[in-house]
Amino acid sequence: MDAVDKQEVLLFRTPLNFAILTLVAGSIFIGGFLLGFFPPHSKSLDLQTENAQLRQQIDSLNRENAESQQTIHKLQADLKVAQLRDTAGLMSYQASQNNFGAAAELSTGFFNGVSDAIGTTEDRALKENLQKILDQRDVVTSALAQSNPVVKEKLAQIYAEFRPASESG
Repeated sequence: MDAVDKQEVLLFRTPLNFAILTLVAGSIFIGGFLLGFFPPHSKSLDLQTENAQLRQQIDSLNRENAESQQTIHKLQADLKVAQLRDTAGLMSYQASQNNFGAAAELSTGFFNGVSDAIGTTEDRALKENLQKILDQRDVVTSALAQSNPVVKEKLAQIYAEFRPASESG
């Protein structure tokens, strides 16, 4: 066997070759690291942007939900007032037909509903008008219990006062 020459075994024959090879290997390593880092970093930035947009959409939907809840509350209050107005009209009709017992039965629920509406409405004018109607409770209840025909005019007046109250909201 021939003796192996020492220079043939050495990978790096000079320090300059070692430096160049080290520089190339280091560049490849750093390049590989950067290529591996930037796509996830870019994806992370995209996800953060998407997250911010989704948060804005959630905030917008929360505002819309709050507005919808306010609208629902207002519509429920308007419906309650409309039902009370209809009950006032029905009480007046029953009394005009001399059916004082039926009118008296309606009056209990009616005046309780008016009292509830006063406590829940935020409309000052409606609240004042409902309070005027509620203030007539004892007079109306007594007149209905006595089948007093004067109550017919009182109930018609309540219904007439009720219409502007329900239309002001």
